[in-house]
Amino acid sequence: MAKYTRDTLIRDVLNSSEGAAAVFEYYGLGCPMCLAADMETLGSVAGMHDIAVDGLIADLNGLEDDHSEVEA
Repeated sequence: MAKYTRDTLIRDVLNSSEGAAAVFEYYGLGCPMCLAADMETLGSVAGMHDIAVDGLIADLNGLEDDHSEVEA
């Protein structure tokens, strides 16, 4: 199970979690369509958009937890 950090690239999150796009959308981020997703980290995008990075990361990591419970 991947645990995301401030240094995780957005594209890596999108490629590893089916629900990540919905989390980014919830935070008002268009990350799935952004060309910078290949270069930007969760920390940098949160800072640019004045979003609490810890909340964003917790929600993304929560997707991983929920997904593993569904498979069990």
